[in-house]
Amino acid sequence: MMYSFDEDPAALEDVFRNELWDFVSIFTDDIFIYSDTFEKHLEHIQTIFKRLRDAGLKTKRKKCHFCVPVLNFLGHEVSAEGIKPKVDNVRKLLDAKKPKTTKEVQSFLGLTDYYRRVVPGYSEIARPLYKCIPKFQWGGEQDKAWQTLIERLTNPPLFESPDFNKEFILNTDASGLAFGYVLSQTSGDDKPHLIRYGGRVLRNAEIPYTISEIQSISRRTFLHNIYGSSTPDSCVAIPRFEWTLVQMGCSASEVFFRDPLQERSEEQ
Repeated sequence: MMYSFDEDPAALEDVFRNELWDFVSIFTDDIFIYSDTFEKHLEHIQTIFKRLRDAGLKTKRKKCHFCVPVLNFLGHEVSAEGIKPKVDNVRKLLDAKKPKTTKEVQSFLGLTDYYRRVVPGYSEIARPLYKCIPKFQWGGEQDKAWQTLIERLTNPPLFESPDFNKEFILNTDASGLAFGYVLSQTSGDDKPHLIRYGGRVLRNAEIPYTISEIQSISRRTFLHNIYGSSTPDSCVAIPRFEWTLVQMGCSASEVFFRDPLQERSEEQ
């Protein structure tokens, strides 16, 4: 009987449990090997081949790429410098014509939403375009949002790989319409280097909240993206993401110290 790691990626992770997140990452049935130097990379490849042999597993040569400086994966270009959107997909935005129907707006948003992590304040910028989905109507507000998204995505920032030996900085911001957060690090030049953007538009029930309460939601969203839960007590520490709060010098509970949303709940 054939066995697919698509259905059980944890089984493949178990094969490389000693190397996982040291110089190997697994996505479904794809194996990624990364190294600081070419010499180390050759050693790491040999180690992975040995693990595969010991487990009785094989790879298809035509699907393997070795010693490449840039890797195209899931619509992104990954290199030693960092991560950015794939050039071919960015060209599609440059060639995109102004939407004239609801379906064309949805198609445009589908592409830009996939890269929302590289656009700070994406939710608030794209809000006028989402208004076109129930009923198409194009005006100056929509035109500005469309042009802004194309401009931001055709000149995206470079997201650097995190350095687990340095502190992380989490900044949150909020308005009456949306919230966002920025995860960054500083290096020798003392300038912040981007690791991740995030955020979303406020739901109707959240609009009456104060700015501090909305920022609390932003922190909850950040925790949910990292831990898979927005409640500190129910956060299950995923080893590969544990660095986020540890390097911030606090625990999940401390992030919510004097949480305004909790105080509001207790008052009610």
